[in-house]
Amino acid sequence: MRLPVWPRNAVRKSFRLRLSVGLSAIILLIMGIAAVAMIYEKAQTIRRATEERGLAFSRTLALMGAEAVLDNLFLIQEALGQHNQPPDITLIDVIDTDDMVMASQNPKRIGTVLRDSDWQAARDRLSESLTYSRDGRDEPILVIVEPLFDQGQITAWIRVVFSLTHVQHEVWSSIARLLVLTLALVAVGIIAVRLILRHMTDLLHRIADQLQEARAPLEGLTGHLPANNAHTALSPEGELEHLTEVVTQTINHLKTQSAALRTLTASLEDKVKERTIELEQQRLQAEKANRLKSAFLANMSHALRTPLNGILGMVNLLSDRTDLSADQREYVRIARSSAIALTDLINGVLDLSKIEAGKLELASVPFDISAVMEATLEVLTLHAAEKGIELISRVDGTLPRFVQGDPDKIREILLNLVGNALKFTEQGEVEVQAHLVEELPDYLLVKFSVRDTGIGISLDKQALIFEPFTQIAGPAMRKSQGTGLGLAIGKQLAEMMDGHIGVESELGKGSTFWFTAKFKRCGYGRAVLPMLPPEIRGVRALIVDDNATSRLMLSETLTAAGALVDGASDGETGLRSLKQVAAVGRPFRLAVIDDAMPGLDGISLAEAIQADPKIRRTPLILMISISQHHEGAQLQAAGITTTLTKPILTSRLFEAVSIALSGSRSPKTEPYPDSHVRFGFPEKGQRGQILLVEDNDVNQEVLKYFLRDTGYRLEIVATGRDALEALERARYDILLLDVQLPDIDGVEVAKIIRKNTRWDALPIIALTAHGMPQDRIRCMAAGMTGYLVKPLEQHAVIATIESVLTPSATDEG
Repeated sequence: MRLPVWPRNAVRKSFRLRLSVGLSAIILLIMGIAAVAMIYEKAQTIRRATEERGLAFSRTLALMGAEAVLDNLFLIQEALGQHNQPPDITLIDVIDTDDMVMASQNPKRIGTVLRDSDWQAARDRLSESLTYSRDGRDEPILVIVEPLFDQGQITAWIRVVFSLTHVQHEVWSSIARLLVLTLALVAVGIIAVRLILRHMTDLLHRIADQLQEARAPLEGLTGHLPANNAHTALSPEGELEHLTEVVTQTINHLKTQSAALRTLTASLEDKVKERTIELEQQRLQAEKANRLKSAFLANMSHALRTPLNGILGMVNLLSDRTDLSADQREYVRIARSSAIALTDLINGVLDLSKIEAGKLELASVPFDISAVMEATLEVLTLHAAEKGIELISRVDGTLPRFVQGDPDKIREILLNLVGNALKFTEQGEVEVQAHLVEELPDYLLVKFSVRDTGIGISLDKQALIFEPFTQIAGPAMRKSQGTGLGLAIGKQLAEMMDGHIGVESELGKGSTFWFTAKFKRCGYGRAVLPMLPPEIRGVRALIVDDNATSRLMLSETLTAAGALVDGASDGETGLRSLKQVAAVGRPFRLAVIDDAMPGLDGISLAEAIQADPKIRRTPLILMISISQHHEGAQLQAAGITTTLTKPILTSRLFEAVSIALSGSRSPKTEPYPDSHVRFGFPEKGQRGQILLVEDNDVNQEVLKYFLRDTGYRLEIVATGRDALEALERARYDILLLDVQLPDIDGVEVAKIIRKNTRWDALPIIALTAHGMPQDRIRCMAAGMTGYLVKPLEQHAVIATIESVLTPSATDEG
């Protein structure tokens, strides 16, 4: 027997109907449960309200007390008869302990004895009771019985009967309202279900259409189309069957496409492997090219630095040890300037190469910002003196003295900026400043600026000067012999220190170059002045200087130390100030005088002071340029207490102030002081023995000249073997070791020395023309304690020797 076939449309409609009915039934069930819960809660609320109202009424009567009620039965009876009680209270009785009604709202009940079981049950509880019951008309009532106490004994009862008919009506009214609300919400829910189903139907249609559209590219990729690929518009009731069919077809196409993709993936993997091999070959070629570049730079550096060291050394010897005419001295100056320019070019190319290769690393060590600035100015002092330019250093008093960062990179940027300022300034001043820009919990942002009174830069050229190998055209620029790398390197160094670099300039009015750098805190507090004489606080001091910036710097420094400072812009004004304050009994206890002033110069002013008995006892500090020279007898005759060489460094300023205030005189100055004066060596005596290992005759002569008059004994050998034999024969306090020797490499010599326990503490300073970072690392790994790159500078050689020399070495020499 065949089963009847249900029409497909009927099945579809039946499915949608069942879904609608099912959802509607769920909504109805939920709303019904909610309605029952709300009805129950409403009934309980009404019941509790009725009980509370009845108890409040009965308790009010009970509060009168048994004695008051019994003594005033007649009045209570009269009051109950006339009382307009709430309509829900149907009866109020006062009952004695024998169950007889003594007073009642209904006078007919007086004298009635109560025998019903409800009353007996309430009476036996001996406490307040509530009882739900029905009256003679079968109406629901609430009976409240309240005992009356007299001295702790029950002497009567109050019985209040509440009708619950009104409450019952209110409950049924609430049920009717909730039922109507429930039916309305159910109707809304059913309508919402229908709307949602219609929206779902539309959504299913869109999904099916999108699946068919997405399947088309897959069919194209697999290279064939299915037989039944036409989109058939089905009736709205067939959306589920339609979606099922589309999903099935899409899955089949995805399986086909997955197989095609696996084949394509395998092909791509082969191509990726081939490309990877090609890239690896290119990487190896690039690394080889980079190694060749590094080797070329190292070899170029060595090939150029070695003869440059000889050129600079011989030029210095020629200048210092021979009598030259004016023309010859100018020729020597030009040769030295050209050699220095070539050295700067080599250093710039190497630095730029290291920065671009990402091999330049920043140090992070504590250092004194003021000391770095002053050391930078010291290097350029002679250049500034030769041009007659005032060189001034100012440090903001709010700036911590010690920070953590890379002092060498700060010095490198400052040297370039100050060197450029001196190069393009023919007269006036160059001022270097440092001040705090931003203070964070862990970092400080410091701004350095170099201001000059030079030729200035036009606005359209200012952005170009920070590009490598870029120089501005012009006669002054052509005379500078610059490399065009200094500012570009400074820009990258500043950015490596999380800072920036810039310039503010106006053509013909000078320039201010600045850069910022971020440093870590050191925890050493604010700027600490050098050791000060305790009597400087409150001392009246006079500064006589025609340069306003220099006068301001000196005034700020001495004021920060506690002195009371006045200033004068020329010698005549200074002399008048000294006389005026002495006349009123408040003389200056210190005067700082510039030597080179228009009109009355420093020596003439000092002589005028010495000639006046009222002010001749004023201690005088004479500020002189390194190129100026005065005989000691002349200074003493003029009453100069001590001299101070420009640029004015804070530590030297306070040393001079201390000498002046102590009353002692130290007028010694020299125009070109010997090395033992510049570096603090004793004039006589020996400080230790140095072994120099250097195969180049010119370099030997240069180092002999550098170490002349320093107090060191110098012995020279030319090979590594000779150096080892010399160490076996004698004891040396320090070893200057050339890295590239003809027999044994200097690094190997250092390794051999370090293997011998007798020479563990021997300081070894590498002398090399190689300037790449890996060269320094190689030397330090071999056990060397210092590193100097050619061409050598005298101050760098002596400073390095002093830094690595142990106290015992110097004492025993």
